[in-house]
Amino acid sequence: MPLLRVQIDGTVVVAMPTEGCNIVGARIGGTRDDEDYADLSAWGGTYGQGKEDVHRIWLDAFKISPNQVIEVEFAAFGNSVGEGKVFDAAGVSDRPLNYSHEEELKSLARELRGQPWIRSAYKFRYDSNQSEPVACLMGSNEYGFGFNVLWNDLHPYRLSVSLYAYTIESVESQKSGRTLTAERLLVGQGCRLAFVA
Repeated sequence: MPLLRVQIDGTVVVAMPTEGCNIVGARIGGTRDDEDYADLSAWGGTYGQGKEDVHRIWLDAFKISPNQVIEVEFAAFGNSVGEGKVFDAAGVSDRPLNYSHEEELKSLARELRGQPWIRSAYKFRYDSNQSEPVACLMGSNEYGFGFNVLWNDLHPYRLSVSLYAYTIESVESQKSGRTLTAERLLVGQGCRLAFVA
């Protein structure tokens, strides 16, 4: 089964086997008010298979600095790097009976609007085996970005990749934001995301 491998500046920080999972993903994200420039999370597991879900975390909030280059490879085979630790939901308190997701998002948006932005908009350079290099820039009103890489067993020989930017308003309204670039990679292919100063 294929392997999802992520390198930062040429060093493999995580390599996740797809075998035994029905979803595997990695996400890089950053916001203009966070002290950390960006971070990487990597996860996977089995979900909705008629028994209890198993959620594994390989990386959580792995810090990424400006000017670093992230390379993602959808390898045909290889050794895993990092250990996927099973997330234990025991002891996580249930939400109160009067919980409202919409109210939580409104409260979060109010809090975010009160935070000063400490950096200008992110700029990126993206390329892959299937695409020419493209420069991407967040808009002046956009608050954060996400770079998602997702594999699932419905399409076991392809990887979905998307880079998007979003506003505080899109968080509040649960909209996906603005797609900067998106494509699908096949086994043996890869892509690269670089932060541009």
